Order: sequence, then structure tokens, then C-alpha cells
Amino acid sequence: MHPQLLTTKQPDWFGLAAVSACRIALMLARLTLVFVAGVFCFWGCGKEPVQVGGELPDKVYTRIVSLSPSTTEILALLNQEPKIIGRTASCDSPETIRDRPIVANPTPNLELIIALQPELVIYDGNLFKEDNPVLVKLREARIEVKPLTINSVEDWKNAVIELGNQLMAQMAASKEIDKLNAALSKGRLEPQPRVLIVMGGAQPMAAGVNSFQADVARSAGAIAVGPEASIFVPINLEQVTSWNPDFVFVPDSPETYLNIPAWAATNAGKRGRILRANPNMLLRPGARVPDLISSMHDTMRGELARDAN
Repeated sequence: MHPQLLTTKQPDWFGLAAVSACRIALMLARLTLVFVAGVFCFWGCGKEPVQVGGELPDKVYTRIVSLSPSTTEILALLNQEPKIIGRTASCDSPETIRDRPIVANPTPNLELIIALQPELVIYDGNLFKEDNPVLVKLREARIEVKPLTINSVEDWKNAVIELGNQLMAQMAASKEIDKLNAALSKGRLEPQPRVLIVMGGAQPMAAGVNSFQADVARSAGAIAVGPEASIFVPINLEQVTSWNPDFVFVPDSPETYLNIPAWAATNAGKRGRILRANPNMLLRPGARVPDLISSMHDTMRGELARDAN
């Protein structure tokens, strides 16, 4: 609540003039923001115009708590790192975020979050349901909570645009969409390889063909193979043999797989194409999605070029 303005019996003409001047300046600032936001609608020189901006947010946020590593990375990607006042124990990127208070490990601590007095709490919609007791209590405390549910590259793109608009970070969002469009423009690989994304070594779990990781593989120009699922699920070695991937990307040690005959017998195993990817890039829909798509595409293209020679 703003304090009530007090007036004397005689008008304070100097004060009234100052207030009028402030109102005019505020109106001009808003008009400028509308113009700038409109310009950003056409920023992002992909194949189609990207809608970034166009409306002023209802609120300006200065205190944000992030309840997942991927949302923390996306906030930092949009230059919102100074506004982050709380994070999870797993939030380790960027490194400069590590001095922020930990409010979840992995379960969110309601008391710690409320004590920080955030204006916005952002969480991964795949990690917490809307009826999570902590999220319900935060809403009851009149703290805004926002999920980012990312199950595809298109979901990631939409999340960056939406959050960029909400946090008045349209320019940063447009820059990242441009990077994504550049990665996607590399196109389909020829011949198109079969890709399996897996973790767990001797007890493997594979990314389902409806998962974010599988969509990254498709975006990199490959064919994603794996179980019919939207998450990582346990698989058996007979399934590995039937999928016979040309490339396998793992967040752990490739040698663990190559020492198992079923993996070594796949096309990927025979050609030494069970490859380690940065686990934070492979498993999180965070800040480096365009880099992950580009690096996967370039790696596979290089290997396929060697086959052609």
C-alpha cells in the first residue's frame, strides 16, 4: 500500500506540477516500452517471425525463487540472475548462482521460501504437480507460482518466449530463439541415423520417443528410437538389440556399455559411437538446448562423413 498523500488548505502548485511531470514521464516511458516491445515481435530472424513482446507485463518481478536446475538456467539465460533469491541444492549453473540460499533439496522447504519473500516462484512442471502441498501453501500466501513444463524443443522455445515477455527480457529471449533457429536450420542428416539416449550402464534406462531428449535427437537431424514413453524408463538388452542404434548418447561412461556384449553388438558399439554428452545439457531442458542440438548434429555429421570416405 502506498501512503496516502496529505494536502494543506492551500494548493501546493510546485508539488502538483511535479506530480504532473512524473505522470507525463511515466506515460511516455510506457509508450516507449510498447514501441520497443512491438519491435521485438519481429526479432529472431528464423524462417518465420517470432512473437516476442507486444504487451507490457502486469507486474515487474525483482525477487524470484527457482525450484529446479532447468528453470534456474533459463532465468540466467534471460539475464534474470540478479533477481534469483533462492534455488535448489542441484542448481549449479551458472556457477555464480551457487551463493544463493538453498530452499529445496529436493523437496521445497515452505518456511525458507516464505521467509525470502519472493514475488514469483518458478518450478519444473514435470517435477511437481500443481496440487503439491508446498505450491498450494505458496498460492495461499499470495505468492505467484509458475510452472515451466518442457517436453519438446518447441516447448522450450515457447517457455523462453513466454518468460521473456513476463520478465521484460524480450531482447535476451530473441537472441536465444535466434540461436535455436540456427541450430534447427542445420537440417536432417543423410543417411539419417537411429539415435538412442540412455543412462544407467548395467541397469539401463532409455529416453522414450516422446521425451524431450528424443525430440532433441530429431531436431539434430536423426531418428529417435527407444521405448514408447515420455520419460526415461527401464529397458532390457533384447530391446537394445531390436533398436540397433547407430549412435548412443549417454551422460555417464561409454566404457560401461561397451563392456556389455549386447551394447557392443549394436551398430553404435561396433563403430565406437556410444558417446558421452554433458549430463547437465543432456538431461536438463535448461540454458544450453541450442548448443546440445548443434553439437549432436555436428558430431554425427562428422562420423557419417568418415563413413562416406
